[in-house]
Amino acid sequence: MARVVARERKDGGVSYYVRWVAGGSRGGKNESEIFADDADAAERFKSLVDGHGQHWPPGWIRVRGFVEHLRSSDEMFEPFAMKQIRLLTGVQGDTKARYRRMVEQSMSPWFKSFSVRDGEGGINREMVQMWINDLEAGAAAPHDPAGRKPRTKFKPKTVANTHGLLHAILQAAVDAEPSLRATNACAYTRFPRLDGDELEEEMTFLERQEFGWIFGCIAEDAKDLTEAFGETGGRWGEVTALLPRDLRRRNSRPAIRIQRAWKRDENGKAYMGAPKTNVRLHQSA
Repeated sequence: MARVVARERKDGGVSYYVRWVAGGSRGGKNESEIFADDADAAERFKSLVDGHGQHWPPGWIRVRGFVEHLRSSDEMFEPFAMKQIRLLTGVQGDTKARYRRMVEQSMSPWFKSFSVRDGEGGINREMVQMWINDLEAGAAAPHDPAGRKPRTKFKPKTVANTHGLLHAILQAAVDAEPSLRATNACAYTRFPRLDGDELEEEMTFLERQEFGWIFGCIAEDAKDLTEAFGETGGRWGEVTALLPRDLRRRNSRPAIRIQRAWKRDENGKAYMGAPKTNVRLHQSA
């Protein structure tokens, strides 16, 4: 447990030292923080150290206090990250919503006490590597609420995808005018190795006979839709967005023109938009 030690200064004031052993272990490093003439602040800080397992509270800068009280709010991780997602161009609304969830669930619980700016109180490479290890192990985050259900271990590919978004966010801090940091803390990060059973499989296509076996098991009222998928290779959102005018004839043979798809905006509401790939014409064999 941390303790508060009071010492009188030559000027008649009192300095309050919060002392503890890092991690609470016998071999841990002796740590301390000082509060001049403020016993209440020392007691509050002592409670924070105890609450974080005898470690410095996340985002605390020695002698100065929490970084969020010293930096502008738009330099703190979560507001900065959300702004960068909002500014993204060429990205669908549901993708932005997914990115926001990734920030809220898999990044902010680790980084929301820190600034994207370089220096003390900023995100550094060691923090990023520890975050990667926590995601892989399913470890609790510093800002997880008490009683939160245990986190699920991230698979290596999910770790890499989540890291990719964090890399883009911190790169925006590097590229800002004026720049907020000299380097990207995500650069040169080492990722968990893929186990043999987690390697991505190559895309597999059904032979016509294999499709026929599956087609024979499909209910009668779903066969037309299944045949549309099988013959065109269209996505669900594309095939279900087809209209009568999309049925064409090309060189006297029937064809389907895929030129729209169902999508979702940032609020999850469905709307009709352009397909993921260019407008294309599928002709029957």
